[in-house]
Amino acid sequence: LDTGVAEVEGVGYTPQGSISKDVNPLLFQIGEICNNASLYKKDGMWQISGDPTEAALLVSSQKLDTNISDYSRIDENPFDSSRKMMSVLIEKTHSGYKNEVSGKNKLSVFVKGGPDKVLDQCTHILQAGKKVTLTKKMKEELAIQNDEFASDALRVLAFAYKDVSSKKEFTEKDLIFVGFQAMMDPPREDVPEAIIKTKEAGIRVIMITGDYKITAKAIGKNIGITGDILTGDELSKMNDDQLGIALKNGTNIFARVIPDHKQRIVAELQRQGHIVAMTGDGVNDAPALKKSNIGVAVGSGTDVAKEASDLVLLDDSFANIVNAIEEGRGIYDNIQKTIMLLLSGNLSEVLIIFLAVLLGWNLPLTAIMLLWINLITDGAPALALAVDPYSKGIMKQKPKNANEGILPKKNLFLISIRGIISTLIALTIFYIYGGANEDPLLAQTMVFLYVVLSETLLVLLIRDYYGVKLFSNRWIWVAIAISMFLQLIVMYTPLRTIFEVVALSLTQVGVVLFGALILVIVSFLTKWFIIKPEV
Repeated sequence: LDTGVAEVEGVGYTPQGSISKDVNPLLFQIGEICNNASLYKKDGMWQISGDPTEAALLVSSQKLDTNISDYSRIDENPFDSSRKMMSVLIEKTHSGYKNEVSGKNKLSVFVKGGPDKVLDQCTHILQAGKKVTLTKKMKEELAIQNDEFASDALRVLAFAYKDVSSKKEFTEKDLIFVGFQAMMDPPREDVPEAIIKTKEAGIRVIMITGDYKITAKAIGKNIGITGDILTGDELSKMNDDQLGIALKNGTNIFARVIPDHKQRIVAELQRQGHIVAMTGDGVNDAPALKKSNIGVAVGSGTDVAKEASDLVLLDDSFANIVNAIEEGRGIYDNIQKTIMLLLSGNLSEVLIIFLAVLLGWNLPLTAIMLLWINLITDGAPALALAVDPYSKGIMKQKPKNANEGILPKKNLFLISIRGIISTLIALTIFYIYGGANEDPLLAQTMVFLYVVLSETLLVLLIRDYYGVKLFSNRWIWVAIAISMFLQLIVMYTPLRTIFEVVALSLTQVGVVLFGALILVIVSFLTKWFIIKPEV
């Protein structure tokens, strides 16, 4: 401002608040006219349409109650990421205005944009309502003021104008500098915490912005994004290998970028083997959103950005992305739990039958027993695992390798160990109780009970491996209770004649329980000393 620094009170888009000192209304008029956003009231709440930064300029202008009714836009030079400016050609028709160029009520050019870009095109400055030559020293002082605003994490825009005599002079050169407007778009309160969660989860957050370098660094510091910073000009001078080195060395903030830079950053991260999720809201973000592995558009963004994305955030909160990652990890873990349960149990059943046949023994399990086992020990518990709560440490795990199968090698190893140990225990019980060559009825019943009991215990062992609390899922316990209740009905009611089993004594049940205890002990020893879970 030509009168110093003034503060505008108020927050949000409510156009109410005072200004701390007298200011030149032209600064705010330029912000309101060189603007494509709109501000309106709906259901008692102030709403915006268009770019939030432009909407903030409308609010500041209305707080000063500037009058632009006599201004009409003739032409527009839209914002461009390379120019970082927007300009409009206007006609001023009110009787009190005298055009400096023609002396008539004619045309002017209003310009807003990045401070460095606008100042480069300014030859004069407005001081005390008069046009004064803009000296090198003045530009340096203005640059210092801009840096002070930027270091406070303020987004700064510069405003300038010039009077012209015809449409042919609609250019962004030889401008008269009017002033800055600095505004803050404070991060949501949940963003710093969300950034911390991503770091713990092994997820790297990179900020790519068109903001001034100092502003970008200050914002990054406020929300917890640290590391080196590169500007778009510096990035343009790098080849892909140099960009790759910069990314590997911890460059996490990119300022003053253009759409091509965003694509290059995404492409280089992908070349390094990363899975890249890109967020954005503008038309310029669309190419990078499309190129990324997962494009995420914000709900208030442009339709082009939304069409190019895979997901759309309805409330624009970065924390929702982190919550979605947590939800995805939880669902993935529950799928793994279910697969581990089914594979462990079925591996044991197959090995029991296969080895018994190979040894020339009687069958330890009949067909109806196998069907019953798969019905009561695989069905209900597997469904209950689908709604299992997630481990508290799920967001402290490292991201899974993109080339990894649905089950990692250590999980497959654990499945194999449990399947083999369970098979050996079942065959031992079968042999001791004469099932190999004598009447197998008693031995079959004991193996039948053991397999049901062991596969029920597998549900709890798998949940323990994933760090889930024992009593955190009531449906698991309902499924276990139903399974064991039905098993007792089969063994101790007339239904046992259909299943060809006998009622076991307490001693025989104790032997089965002891066999199950051995399986539990071996599982825990394997977990503690051979396989160390992430949670």
